[in-house]
Amino acid sequence: LFSAIHKFQPVPINRCALRIDKVYKNQQYPKNNTKFTDEIFPPNNNSIFGLDANNKKIDTFTQRTSHYESLFSINPNDIIWLNASEIFNGESYEIFQDSVTVDDITQGTLADCYFLSSICAMSRYPQLIYQIFRTWKIPKNGCYEVVLRLNGEWKIVLLDDKFPCDRKTRKPIFSKPHHNELWSMLLEKAWAKVNKGYINIIGGMINEVLLALTPFNVFSYYNDTIFGLNEIDLWTIIKDSFDNNYILTATTVNQKAIEQTGLLKSHAYTLLQYKEGLLGDRVIKLIQVRNPWGYKEWTGDFCDGSPLWTEQLKETLDISTEEKEDG
Repeated sequence: LFSAIHKFQPVPINRCALRIDKVYKNQQYPKNNTKFTDEIFPPNNNSIFGLDANNKKIDTFTQRTSHYESLFSINPNDIIWLNASEIFNGESYEIFQDSVTVDDITQGTLADCYFLSSICAMSRYPQLIYQIFRTWKIPKNGCYEVVLRLNGEWKIVLLDDKFPCDRKTRKPIFSKPHHNELWSMLLEKAWAKVNKGYINIIGGMINEVLLALTPFNVFSYYNDTIFGLNEIDLWTIIKDSFDNNYILTATTVNQKAIEQTGLLKSHAYTLLQYKEGLLGDRVIKLIQVRNPWGYKEWTGDFCDGSPLWTEQLKETLDISTEEKEDG
């Protein structure tokens, strides 16, 4: 599955987000600089496991929730909620540290690769990330603001300053920051909040994420033998999409055999670039993809240490390779 978005045109800073005035669930801002208390998505296990105040499942569709639970091997007793100052051991931290990059996103123990690969794809154009944040500095009242397009309407989602962490390591158990910054964890938390629990964002469609985080249309293309495109047409779409600065992601099929190449079945990836050139009389078509895990990568032809990477080919394609486990 490939998702491509119309060409992005930059806008100044986060002016788009500042225009939004409707708050998700009509939640109230904290008054008089008091500390924000999130009654909708409190920092406790109910927000992890999708439970209401009476410890009942919010999602009552058993067939779906049983699938979530089969992929969610987290012991409630191992979770502790910490604020950013505690996570970073009192070191300074920011929402954005330097520029947004694809390496800022690392997936944790939550099977939300579709979400993280989407924001990773968006981070190729940092302005797309910046413009959904209303909060750019660490708020004294602990109330962060991001905007999401929910059911076609942009709304402000309020977030407190606590994140689920491992009780022993005191590090986030889900999305993990690359530096002392919060933006990827905040977006994941916002997505969990509007879906009423971290457990409820296990598995999902990339389309839904991009429609909620960007103002653009989303197109999907299937590469299979029944409804799919042939290789030539698909390659043309990929090239044209990159050349027009679209955002692209991909998911793998649910087949065990695919893992022999280092890829993961039913997993989402970010497409970073394409290259096309000649190796002798052979036309080489390459796509660079990034695993949101930040490790575990392609091991087939043209992997980092592949002998097919001749100096001539590297020069022809303007590529440098490094044997590094970075996904």
